[in-house]
Amino acid sequence: MSAVLHADLPRFVAFGEALTDLIRTGPDQWRSACGGSPWNVAVALSTLGQLSAFAGAISQDIFGAEIWRASQEAHLDMRFIQQLPRPPLLAIVHEVDPPRYFFIGQDSADLHFRPEGLPAGWTRSLRWAHFGSLGLAREPLASRLLAVASELKKAKVRISYDPNFRDRVMDARYDDTLEAMCRIADVIKVSDEDLRGLFRVTDHRSGLAQIAAWNPGAWLL
Repeated sequence: MSAVLHADLPRFVAFGEALTDLIRTGPDQWRSACGGSPWNVAVALSTLGQLSAFAGAISQDIFGAEIWRASQEAHLDMRFIQQLPRPPLLAIVHEVDPPRYFFIGQDSADLHFRPEGLPAGWTRSLRWAHFGSLGLAREPLASRLLAVASELKKAKVRISYDPNFRDRVMDARYDDTLEAMCRIADVIKVSDEDLRGLFRVTDHRSGLAQIAAWNPGAWLL
C-alpha cells in the first residue's frame, strides 16, 4: 500500500518508541507484532479519523520495515518517522498470562530520534502531544522528549501522559521525570498497577493522591 500524503500537518503527535513484540505462542513458536505504547496511541487516533503522527525513530532492518509498512497502512503522517541504521527495539514476551517480558535495545534506533529533524512548521496545526512509556525512561531520548514536552506546553499545546510503568526501567531514577511530566500534563492516564510500581507502594491511592497534588487541574484517567 502506498503512503497517504497529508496536505496538512497533524493535530495530534505521539512521541516515544515504536517496537516489535516477539510473543511466544508455543515451546518453539513465536509471532511478531508492531507495538510500542506511543505508536499504538497514534494509530488509534488515526483510526478515529484524526490527522495523527508518531514521532520517533525505527531501524532500517526487517523489523523497522514492518513498522513503516504498518504506519503507512494506519495512515500516519510518515514525515515524523525517522529510519536509522541502528538496531531495532524488541520486546520479548515469553509468557502471556500473566505477561512476562524483557526488552532488547542497546543503542537501538529509537534512542537516536532527533526532534530537529521533524517537518518545518510541524507545530503549526498541533493541538495535542502525547508522551510516555520507554521513550521517557531511556537516555539520551528521555531528555530530548522532556525538553520537547516543556516547549510545547509553553506554546499552549495540550499534553497527554501515560507513564506505562515498566519494571526495572522505571525505578528511582525515573522519579524526577515522573514528577515533571505530571506537572505539565493536561491528561494523565495511569492504572492501579502503574501507580504501585511508579511510587513503589502497596496502596495505589497514595500514588494517585501525589499526582493530584502535583497537578490539581489535570484530568486523571
